[in-house]
Amino acid sequence: MLPLAGLIKKYGFANLILYTAAIAFAVIVKIYYRQVESFPGDPAIMLFLKPLSTIVGLFFGIPFEFDASKGFFNKDINVVIGTSCAGINFFVIVFCMLTFTFIKLFRSIRQNLPDITVVSPYRQFSACSKQYR
Repeated sequence: MLPLAGLIKKYGFANLILYTAAIAFAVIVKIYYRQVESFPGDPAIMLFLKPLSTIVGLFFGIPFEFDASKGFFNKDINVVIGTSCAGINFFVIVFCMLTFTFIKLFRSIRQNLPDITVVSPYRQFSACSKQYR
């Protein structure tokens, strides 16, 4: 048996498409952020750096200022929140973990879905019709 045929039999074609799409998305995000990592002012990096600097600033009570060459910088204690602290790796790992977990969950929901949508209303209808005969 071919390896692909075995995977399709084990996981189902729809799930393999979802797994492939999730892996492709993770790889694209990693490649894209590796290219823009050297530009701290890029809006894509700011999406991660701005909330992170705000949370760190509120937690420690220190303000951060944006510097286009470094990222977010505190002059008093000489701390930089740069592109390496953006959390892209963490985001990709959490995305993959949640996606792979929920694909398995959706498979079990899809398997039980016909029983919920078709059989259960039929049982209720037949029980009600027997009651009024």
